[in-house]
Amino acid sequence: MQVEVPGAGGSSARGGGAQPGVDNGLSSASENDSRLRGDPASGLQSLRKVVATDLRDFVWIVQSDLERHAGSCDLPTFVARMWKEPAFVCTFWLRTVAWLRSERPALGLLMPLAGLAKRHVERKYGVSTPASAQIGPGLFVVHVGGIAVSPGCTIGRNCTILPGVILGEVNRGARAGSPAIGDDVYIGAGAKVIGGLEVGSNVAIGANAVVTKDVPDNAVVAGVPATIISFDGSAGLAKAQQGGV
Repeated sequence: MQVEVPGAGGSSARGGGAQPGVDNGLSSASENDSRLRGDPASGLQSLRKVVATDLRDFVWIVQSDLERHAGSCDLPTFVARMWKEPAFVCTFWLRTVAWLRSERPALGLLMPLAGLAKRHVERKYGVSTPASAQIGPGLFVVHVGGIAVSPGCTIGRNCTILPGVILGEVNRGARAGSPAIGDDVYIGAGAKVIGGLEVGSNVAIGANAVVTKDVPDNAVVAGVPATIISFDGSAGLAKAQQGGV
């Protein structure tokens, strides 16, 4: 299972492919760092190019989240959501810290401030989404409160998460590890997905379900423990969804 995550150190989980508006043929971070160690006279110019490249990745993934939240990704919409929507505020600071910690050590001086802002909003609104988790574009946290994601979790594109969701790690046994969530997955309020299992794409997980086994593509699961009740998928469940990537 692979998810392409711009701004997450080149790691990927489900669904590779080109990013809209992002040049995937750009040099890797190590190549860029090597270039910066070359001619001192061109160092500042190279640094500017590298930062601009990484900034495009960051802006693109924030826009993909905003599109899911609001149906548009222009500047007025961004300002309005940052002002009045706690769920998007938490998502924005998650993306900011993930980008700073993995892409550009040269911008490391900003990390303490971004980390402080992230911790503040997450504690205020009851959300725990570590920057080490690999989360694809188009994340839609519908409401805040009681949301916890394991640091080793992998989440695909266009995931919808409701309050009370826990994506938890198991430290022993056959299911040791953290969940790997596919693309276009809807996770209902209070649902728990526990251990090193795989949830396929276009899956709907019902409210308060406890998922302890792999879930195939297009399945709808519910109950404790969760069982498959249909293969109707997740289409249409996220009413605020206006797009996706």
